[in-house]
Amino acid sequence: KLLLREYPRGAAVRDDHGCLPLLVAVRNMNASSSSSSSSASNNNNTSECNNNHANAASMAKIIDLLLQAYPEAAKVSDGTARRLPLHWACSIVPSTTASSSSSALGTSLQQVIEQLLLCYPEGSMQQEHKYGLLPLHVVCKSGLCASSVGMAVVGLLLAAFRKGARTMDDGGSLP
Repeated sequence: KLLLREYPRGAAVRDDHGCLPLLVAVRNMNASSSSSSSSASNNNNTSECNNNHANAASMAKIIDLLLQAYPEAAKVSDGTARRLPLHWACSIVPSTTASSSSSALGTSLQQVIEQLLLCYPEGSMQQEHKYGLLPLHVVCKSGLCASSVGMAVVGLLLAAFRKGARTMDDGGSLP
């Protein structure tokens, strides 16, 4: 918060790997999830933008501040896979345990996805480069749909892009 107050344009400055702070923060939220091992295998080629330390609630606050400072960052994908911050947020899977930390992650995750969609609703229509996945495909493939948070996220994505339910990925699969 202090850094953004001192230098608000810092939210628009890419790191050495070409990542904006918003993308790094969303990936850090992914790394902080207790089941990040399942999503880590999907992130091997882009691990240079990950830092594996943070909890979901604090990352959600950071993401909110970054979006306030530079809402256009929601439109900027990573360099290789063309995954938006929305795609990365949709790949986060909270633990299926009933712990308060997994509940907090789920709540924070839903808030982050709502914020990303408010800043860039068209992101729900963008397919990433590698497999042609919409954010809706990512949610369904991640296993997040098995939770109430996942169902809420699916509802948010469908509200933004109804045709997503019948959009095939590059492999010919529906969400």
